[in-house]
Amino acid sequence: MEAATILTLVREIEVFEGLGALAQAYAVRMRLAGMVLDVGGSGGVVTATHRPRRPIRRGRYELTIREREVLELLAAGRSDGEIADALFISKKTAAVHVGNIKGKLGAGSRVAIVTIAMRRGLVSTPA
Repeated sequence: MEAATILTLVREIEVFEGLGALAQAYAVRMRLAGMVLDVGGSGGVVTATHRPRRPIRRGRYELTIREREVLELLAAGRSDGEIADALFISKKTAAVHVGNIKGKLGAGSRVAIVTIAMRRGLVSTPA
C-alpha cells in the first residue's frame, strides 16, 4: 500500500467524523489499525501490509483481532446489524463473532459480555 493511500484513509476519517458518521470513521480506523508500516527498503518508500489475525492474549481470554473490533462496537451499544455495517460484514457473521466472544468470556448475555470485558480491561470505559 502506498503512502498516498494511507493519507487518503486518514482524510476519510476526518470527513466521516466531520459529518458525524462515526461508524464509518471507526471502520476506516480499524482498517488503518490493521496495517503495519514498513519504512525503508528500496528508496525509503512507505509500504503497508495487513497483520495476520493473531489471537490477543489477555490472561485466559484469547480474542482474535476481529473479535476485539466487534467487542469495541458491542461495548458502544451497537446491534449486530450496526456492527455488520461498520465492519463491512454480514449480520450473521457479526452474530457469530458475538457468540464466540460470549463463549470465550463465559458470558450469558450481551450486557454480561460488556461487563466482563470492562472488568478485565478488554475494552475502555465509555465516556
